Amino acid sequence: MSRWTELKERSQALMERYGPIALGVHFALFFSVVFGAWLGIRMGLDLGSEAPAEGGLGGWLLATFGLELGLAYAVSQALKPVRLLLVLALTPMVARWTGYGAGDPEDAPES
Repeated sequence: MSRWTELKERSQALMERYGPIALGVHFALFFSVVFGAWLGIRMGLDLGSEAPAEGGLGGWLLATFGLELGLAYAVSQALKPVRLLLVLALTPMVARWTGYGAGDPEDAPES
């Protein structure tokens, strides 16, 4: 079995067991990466450069924001395998922390 197939099966089992918790962890990581990448791009971008005269400053800023957001999304897609591994690792911990599935017989210690 290839590593990709194994990873896919593990993520499907995780979704079946933890459902909303896994989805919440996934989206939290996704938006954190997009925001962090956007902030990093924004901090490194020279906004003092010349704005095009045609669209005015407002159009230029909107185009710049769209470009920054597009680049941040591209960074998040490049980091998708890392995010998936983090979701697989963090979801059971978050589920325990929130008490999700506390009465689940699979979680009970063996006697």
